Amino acid sequence: MVLSGPMETVTTSRVTPLREPDAELIRIPPCNTDAEQALLGAILINNAAFFR
Repeated sequence: MVLSGPMETVTTSRVTPLREPDAELIRIPPCNTDAEQALLGAILINNAAFFR
């Protein structure tokens, strides 16, 4: 289906603004540099290790 012609823009004044997340809900993802380096090294040495 192909549409041609001018497109209309619809705006509304009832847009809810985003709010700042609560500090206790913000989670920092786990980080283990040694484990990440070991995994990347294993993948570089043996690419099949990625699928195990």
